[in-house]
Amino acid sequence: MPTIKTLCCTLLAAFCLSGPAVAQTSRAVTAEWALSADGQHIVLTRSRLLWPRCVEGMQWNGKTCVGTPLWFDHAQALEHARQRSQADGVTWRLPSARELQLMSQHNQRAIEAAQPAPLPESSLGWSWSGTTQVIRRQINPYSYDTLVKGSAAGVGGQQLDLKNGWAVNTGTAEMRGDIPRRTPMMLRLVRPVDRPD
Repeated sequence: MPTIKTLCCTLLAAFCLSGPAVAQTSRAVTAEWALSADGQHIVLTRSRLLWPRCVEGMQWNGKTCVGTPLWFDHAQALEHARQRSQADGVTWRLPSARELQLMSQHNQRAIEAAQPAPLPESSLGWSWSGTTQVIRRQINPYSYDTLVKGSAAGVGGQQLDLKNGWAVNTGTAEMRGDIPRRTPMMLRLVRPVDRPD
């Protein structure tokens, strides 16, 4: 049976060995993204995408997101991105489901490394993406039903799902492609980082 002295030495050694690993993990998490000088935006270093820290309708106050999030169905979300692009003079868009999921995973890794998270908790939840659902169906080219529908069935048995869209829960990084497009949801927009002229 190990003595208390042996247990204490083992715990101390484990703590000392984990220090550099924790620091290394912390640096790796920070290297994935950076904050803008005013703290309003997140820049993902690899993809060079700029994200507001808050969902549409909320503003960063220096500590967290404040205000009331705006809720949009999918068509309204696309229209809002178009209007904001026009107002700001830069191209805002809905992120792809994978981009939104990656941003959520960066957020989770920062929390796990005991660092300040890029996305404040007050703005986490389900958000629309711009990803389109493609339905793949087996089509019998000799079926009367296929001949009547003609090209409406899509190419090679594929067609766009106009009833459902993709959304991501930024708190959990869960991604779903079966969300009815009329469902009101929060919205995060994204745009490429400006390049100096």
